[in-house]
Amino acid sequence: MICTGFPQPPVLARPTSDKHLMTRTSLIALALLASPGVQAGTLVEIESRGELSTESGRYRGEMLVDGNRLRMNISPERSLIFEGATSSLILINHVDSWYTVLDQQAAESIAATIDPLAREIREQLSSLPEGQREWIAGMLGGVVDLSDQPKSGSIRVVESGKAGTSALGKQCKWLQVYRAEKLAQENCIGPTADMQGGEELGAIFKDASRFYQDVIGQLNSSGVLPIPENLLPEMVPSGGLPMISRRFKDGKLASETRILDSRPRNTSEQDFLPPKGYSRKEPGIDLAIGK
Repeated sequence: MICTGFPQPPVLARPTSDKHLMTRTSLIALALLASPGVQAGTLVEIESRGELSTESGRYRGEMLVDGNRLRMNISPERSLIFEGATSSLILINHVDSWYTVLDQQAAESIAATIDPLAREIREQLSSLPEGQREWIAGMLGGVVDLSDQPKSGSIRVVESGKAGTSALGKQCKWLQVYRAEKLAQENCIGPTADMQGGEELGAIFKDASRFYQDVIGQLNSSGVLPIPENLLPEMVPSGGLPMISRRFKDGKLASETRILDSRPRNTSEQDFLPPKGYSRKEPGIDLAIGK
């Protein structure tokens, strides 16, 4: 006799169902990470003072690193994107919503257009009294170098023998960068191992230095045009990272940028493109003189 009064035991889900669900979830997560639109990068927090700061006297910016690509928010008004693979630099103006691309071809075009004109102006003004020459140079806004000795692109690095301390509490050594025998930068170099993503960032700074010398240097092939300012640390030694970077103008400290911290962050292609809706501006004379 079979008793039907007892409740039937509950039906349990088969263990394989949970296993299949976890497997599908894992595959979806792996697919997202492997997608060409999402990549593993490093977000570097920086703090700037001086010219690159806001009215408060400081500016907290970011550098986003992914392989040989770098996006740097220099100030609320400006950003730059450096692409090591193509040796190109995108300069972004957030105030007027435009950007310009500087590469080998653009530099050659600027030099071919401006250099002959600059030479002619210099020759015509060479016979004028010094006071008039200085006044005209001011009116030209720095387009032509009217000094007796045209600027040279020579660059040298000097070890100051002084040590510093980074925002991460690590020791670094100061190196001074002289361009045309004038102090241009002062960088406190620490090991790339001191920071997550340090090796990639250090390699990008070296690529950017070569870009500045090889591409930007064409703008001053005659020694008549002023050399545009390099906003990235120059002459970073192999295995080193500029934990503190200072820029100088006419011998005076213009700005200081410190690396505060770094952490992993996924990146996308849009991170290394100008913002949508910004118009492209062809590089011209204002770029050549570092405006």
